[in-house]
Amino acid sequence: MLNRAATFVMLIGSLVSFAAVAATKEGRPPMNENQFWELIDQARKAAAGHSMDAADRQAAALEAALAKLPPKEIVAFQELLDRKMADTYRWDLWGAAYLLNGGCSDDCFDYFRGWLIGRGLKVFDAALKKPDSLAEFAADPRNTDPSDAGRECESFLYVARGAYRKATGGEMPDVARSMPREPKGTQWTEEDLPRLLPVIAAKVL
Repeated sequence: MLNRAATFVMLIGSLVSFAAVAATKEGRPPMNENQFWELIDQARKAAAGHSMDAADRQAAALEAALAKLPPKEIVAFQELLDRKMADTYRWDLWGAAYLLNGGCSDDCFDYFRGWLIGRGLKVFDAALKKPDSLAEFAADPRNTDPSDAGRECESFLYVARGAYRKATGGEMPDVARSMPREPKGTQWTEEDLPRLLPVIAAKVL
């Protein structure tokens, strides 16, 4: 039986092949939403079964796949990623991140949103509609297993830049960003969170 490392390498190979085939299509338009989420889903499948560093392994698989695409598609992926980061810059989601991670700084909230996007379209859309839906990812407070990593992934935010560097040998040009200056919604205090996010709170407090 193949060990986990060998299986992971094989799955990355399949994901890279998927990206390479996509890149050979003539007249291919810039990356769209469906392709964006498909790449993320394939990378998540490649990282499945590695609980401690699954998100980082997903990011590595995604970067390898993106590096096989034309540079303009890598830039398009970054533009879509930035759009999703802006969509999730909300107080209610920050509250969910705070509860799920036992606290959440500005940087932590960026990494949390990278992790959230990495969960895929279904989880992402559900969280936008109802942040309390993220209760399924709450850790058991009695669990001291170090493999139960936090709900964040810094490396996910840099996959496109790393892929562009691998594909071209240069740095990706700056992409215009439209990040709100302040999170959307109403700012909360820690005391507000059990009322605002009762399902998550019931699991972690």
